[in-house]
Amino acid sequence: MEQTQTCQDAEVEYTHYFPHPQLYRHGDRSPITLYPNDPHGNVSAVWPMGLGQLTKKGKAMHYELGRWLRTRYDTLVGPDWVPEELIVRSSDTDRTLMSAACNLAAFYFPKHDDERFEKHLPWMPTPIHTIPAALDKLILIESSCPRVKVEEKNMDYLPEVKKILEENQDLFKFLTEKTGQAVDNITAVSYIFDTLMIEAFSLPGPLIKEFGDNMRRKVAGSSSSSSSSNVDTKIYMYSGHDATLAIVTEALGVYNGLPPPYAALFLLELHKVDDQYFVKLKSVSKHLLYVTHLADAVVK
Repeated sequence: MEQTQTCQDAEVEYTHYFPHPQLYRHGDRSPITLYPNDPHGNVSAVWPMGLGQLTKKGKAMHYELGRWLRTRYDTLVGPDWVPEELIVRSSDTDRTLMSAACNLAAFYFPKHDDERFEKHLPWMPTPIHTIPAALDKLILIESSCPRVKVEEKNMDYLPEVKKILEENQDLFKFLTEKTGQAVDNITAVSYIFDTLMIEAFSLPGPLIKEFGDNMRRKVAGSSSSSSSSNVDTKIYMYSGHDATLAIVTEALGVYNGLPPPYAALFLLELHKVDDQYFVKLKSVSKHLLYVTHLADAVVK
């Protein structure tokens, strides 16, 4: 059987005779839409860059990706941009254009003064090509292809989708009540999901907050909670559902995308080493998923 190697450990030899296509998604962004009852609905205060825009984290993501691409393709592409070596194409949205710009800032980072057009500016301008969204049949297809909208509407009439809609009327009713807008199809749910995941630092619901409050009380020397005044409490046990585990692990950034099985166990353990508190998140297999300092791990 032929052995395969990952990109980290493979010795790759590139040829100058064939192009090497790269397709990447834009970096972290602010929500595309908000809902009427959104507690983070003050756009100017929470999202000063506006909706659907690249965040500082998103910029850093692509700068780091650009550095990785430079390391990988350094023998293929020279340190200075030339038209024959690299063509950059972006959809006509701010977040994709800015992602490409951040990526290229690292990919063509001028290390030496003689490579810079301004001595104290470690940056090299690189052209990024785009066309209006309505004409883009390559990257932003949904904006230029009317068939996409038709198929989106037809999706609600598929037997499997109709079954989902019928079986989740209580969910749609709940989301309509909590968001303050009509939620009656899968597309509407997906938009709400997207917004909530981006706003994960304060997801609607008390469970993660309770996790954090209990840990803070322990750090402060008191583990009393609304359900118990026993300061020696060692375990807080919650018996929930598959959706409960999925929501919590997703909010904490460790969800694997699979439905939690019966009796699945997810642990949040507060540890103290050398007067430093940190949280370990573990699955039922005892596999260490994530380690971080308490201040970063617990949603405020």
